[in-house]
Amino acid sequence: MSAVRVVPARPDDAAAISELECRPENRPFVRGLGRPAMAAVCELVLQEWGLARFWLDVFEDNARARHVYEDLGVRATAYAYQPRLPRGDGGTAPLMRMELWAKDRRAPP
Repeated sequence: MSAVRVVPARPDDAAAISELECRPENRPFVRGLGRPAMAAVCELVLQEWGLARFWLDVFEDNARARHVYEDLGVRATAYAYQPRLPRGDGGTAPLMRMELWAKDRRAPP
C-alpha cells in the first residue's frame, strides 16, 4: 500500500490544492508526490473500486510524468489531441491518452 492516502476533495479544498500547485518551488513537480499518489490512485480504482481500467491524459512533452505512469503499467494509446485551453507555461504539446488495465498493473517500484 502506498504511503499516500487518497480522499475525496471537497469544493472548499480547490483553492488550497490550486495554491499548492502554483507555488514556484512545486512547479517542476506539482507537489512532488506523483509516484506515491499515482500508485494510490491505481490501488483505489483497480482494487477498491474493482474497475477493469482507467485512462488519463498527459502532455506529450511531460517526460517525468509519463515515466511515472509507465513504471506503474500505464500505456499510451494512439489517441492525442490539442488542449482546449492554453497551458500556463506557454507550452504547445498535445495531450496524449494513456490507460491502465487491471491485468497490466504493476506494483510501485
